[in-house]
Amino acid sequence: MRSGVNIWLEKERCENLMLALENPNCPKFVRVDDQMINTADVSGIFTANTMEDMTLRKNGKWQCDAGSWHGRQDKCECTKSVYTEAQEEHFRNYGYYPTS
Repeated sequence: MRSGVNIWLEKERCENLMLALENPNCPKFVRVDDQMINTADVSGIFTANTMEDMTLRKNGKWQCDAGSWHGRQDKCECTKSVYTEAQEEHFRNYGYYPTS
């Protein structure tokens, strides 16, 4: 929401809200539980993972190429795997990476 308020909804209720917002004749206000929401103030409908990532970024964290989160001043020492999933599976099974 433009006001900075986040409203968490279950997937089914979220889908119903998305359908209402996609309707060209959507009313100016919609009711979600005990809340009246001005549809013009809705800035997006996001998954929990997206909201978590956004919160981490707001708090100064950054995500490296390996997918780990680090503090603002932290240096990344992660190593991104250069092996494919099949090569990793081979390593788990046999203890060494295939040569080709």
